[in-house]
Amino acid sequence: MQIDLPPNCYTREYLKQSGINYFDSILDTNYQTGLEKILWRAGCFFIGSLVLGVLLSLAPFVKASLLQIFCIEFILLVSYVLIALLRYFYLLRVRNKVRSDKAPVVLEPVAIVYEQRTSRLPFINTHIYSGIVYKESGTAKPRFYVSAIKQGLPTTLPPNTALLYKHRQNDKFYSIDDDFNFIHEERRAKEQKKVAFDLV
Repeated sequence: MQIDLPPNCYTREYLKQSGINYFDSILDTNYQTGLEKILWRAGCFFIGSLVLGVLLSLAPFVKASLLQIFCIEFILLVSYVLIALLRYFYLLRVRNKVRSDKAPVVLEPVAIVYEQRTSRLPFINTHIYSGIVYKESGTAKPRFYVSAIKQGLPTTLPPNTALLYKHRQNDKFYSIDDDFNFIHEERRAKEQKKVAFDLV
């Protein structure tokens, strides 16, 4: 599958070879797509368990009834959903705690990272997932971070700066506020000060 890549768009392997390493965006990806993934996987498991249950009930070497098979599969499905929901809400709680930091770090966008995910099922097409790679601003040895990985590919690298909220003990836990534009906010603050000065 050939795709037209926008400028500054690379694979993670290429970025790694260039010295750009980062942890996956666990908190933001979970916040944006975590619940959707749980429901999608639970639905696939439910449909697959129905088909498998019927086939097993027809097999001569299986002594369990169809109802017993469905009960076992139902217990497995409920167990998965409960564990997945616990993880989902735990990561939401961590993200909210991280976002309460009063001293976020300013980030600058440097690249678009993408990957092609091909399903083994013939009726599911290949999808492109991407995120924005940022680096710490104002430091000689910046660290790199990535925004939430989402389906699709942006047409250009966003020019806006972003804010980084880091966990104090675990570097793998961080959140990026990519709706923040430091340059725009600084200009707006100066304009507000000028208006206040003129009023005085």
